[in-house]
Amino acid sequence: MNQNYYQKNRKSRELDLEEDVSMRELYECYNKLACIIKEHGDEYLPLFERVHNEIESRKEKNRMVDIALRVAENNSKSGTHFGTQNGTH
Repeated sequence: MNQNYYQKNRKSRELDLEEDVSMRELYECYNKLACIIKEHGDEYLPLFERVHNEIESRKEKNRMVDIALRVAENNSKSGTHFGTQNGTH
């Protein structure tokens, strides 16, 4: 089989954290990893760091979406729209 076949199948098997793992699951993993590190040392610290970064990334994304929605709401209340002046074309 050709290289494109393998690349395509590899991509389809890659984990999309945003879709496949919930925040609840991330926090459960985060807490378990913290306990493992406490008991057994920092061998799993890179994995803990990866989960930590994913949690922080999602929180920041949600924060930015909230900001964007507030800006859009303020613009619609004031009649200001992107690409227009005072809501006119």
